[in-house]
Amino acid sequence: MIALWLALALQASAQTDGATWEAKPGMLRLGGMVLFFGGEGPLSYQLPAAGSAPAGAKPVGEVFGSSCQYGLSVPLALAPRATRLAAGRGLGGYEKAIADIHSKHPGLKGVYDVKVDTRHLSVLGIYRKQCVEVTARGFQ
Repeated sequence: MIALWLALALQASAQTDGATWEAKPGMLRLGGMVLFFGGEGPLSYQLPAAGSAPAGAKPVGEVFGSSCQYGLSVPLALAPRATRLAAGRGLGGYEKAIADIHSKHPGLKGVYDVKVDTRHLSVLGIYRKQCVEVTARGFQ
């Protein structure tokens, strides 16, 4: 039995060799009976690798953009495990965050040295907000 477990563990580690990252969907979690959910969440977005701006590009400095998803989850009773009615909305993906950067910096041709964070806010589990924040260096 131990030999079988060890063989399975070695096979699993061999399958993940070479993978440098794993995409995880970043959709806002609501729980309960979801009446409506229309939105986008981060999964992956291809950007230039970390380093410097392309040859001949004029650096702009640090740029910032964000995009958010919002949700409400209302309990149907005043009990700890009461059923909830929920709804969510928002374009909280990378594409929207990059578009936010371009809207703040007209003439920006691209970004590099990108760093991505997510920020979560929950008020009593009723109101929820999840934002993707992109900080990068821009160039023209």
